[in-house]
Amino acid sequence: MATGSLSIFEKHTKLDMTEEQVKRLKGGLRFRSENIEKLVIDSGIIDSKYTVEMFNTDLKKVIRKFSASGKYPKGSKFVDKVGFEVLIHQIAETKRSNYETILEKLNSAPDPIAVAKPIQKNNSNNSKGLN
Repeated sequence: MATGSLSIFEKHTKLDMTEEQVKRLKGGLRFRSENIEKLVIDSGIIDSKYTVEMFNTDLKKVIRKFSASGKYPKGSKFVDKVGFEVLIHQIAETKRSNYETILEKLNSAPDPIAVAKPIQKNNSNNSKGLN
């Protein structure tokens, strides 16, 4: 795996994880599809010629390829390091660009920020006047 894609992968997959949690992961780090989509949008790869729908098609191709080989469970919504590398090449091919240009754009994306998910209130309590 190219050094640049590895650093992007690790920066975005280790977010909110301790070193102990990373060590305990079976099968290694994984990059969830919705987080990859956010990265691709934030980096400017999505544009008028390469849409979110095109990206989703590329992501599905990569996941299907690895699922068919048995590397990913059927129905996966993540990629590992190797899958991420393949995805970057797939995006470059679809955009009729080159790998280095896509990698450069990914590197230009803002650093990921850990955002705590808000606690959802139980609607049944709200109907009784409780918050």
